[in-house]
Amino acid sequence: MNYTLLLHSLISVLIILLLGICLGFFFSFLRNFAAKHNPLGANLINYITFVGVMHHELSHALLAFLSGAKVTEIKLFRIHHKDGALGYVAYAPRGNFILQSIQKVATSIAPIICGFISSYLLWLYVRPVAMENIWSICLFYYVLVSIILHMSLSKQDIKVMKGGLLVVIALMTILFYFLKLDLLTLM
Repeated sequence: MNYTLLLHSLISVLIILLLGICLGFFFSFLRNFAAKHNPLGANLINYITFVGVMHHELSHALLAFLSGAKVTEIKLFRIHHKDGALGYVAYAPRGNFILQSIQKVATSIAPIICGFISSYLLWLYVRPVAMENIWSICLFYYVLVSIILHMSLSKQDIKVMKGGLLVVIALMTILFYFLKLDLLTLM
């Protein structure tokens, strides 16, 4: 067994996960900062960017479904709810402990993964078409910024993710090891 490659595989996995989690915290901080310093009301930013909220919740639902969990309820957008949540997805993990761990982590970080994919596809395919007039330009940037601002992790996302994170780190490390993926050699 190549212990150096195993260690590099583990470090590579941790780098990827930490970057994703840090980006989730950054976007959460950015949205909360903008909301808190908005003179018209703390939640106005979240209400204005409801498209991003819906994308966030649909991301959770999509990855829960694709990973094998049973999606039981979806609320895409709520206004003035007591718990402060703008929306939510309820799901039930299924399968053995390993599958449930994958479902929990994938569903928790879904807004980051889907947000990157959606933003990239919007930029690549929609932006060239949207640059025809001021209204389509404004709509394009509104949707893009809304999605980016909601590529964040809630406290509930982090709590659920913790339940499967060690298993996912171990699985990804094994996968990286056998595929000989080593981010440290690329740096």
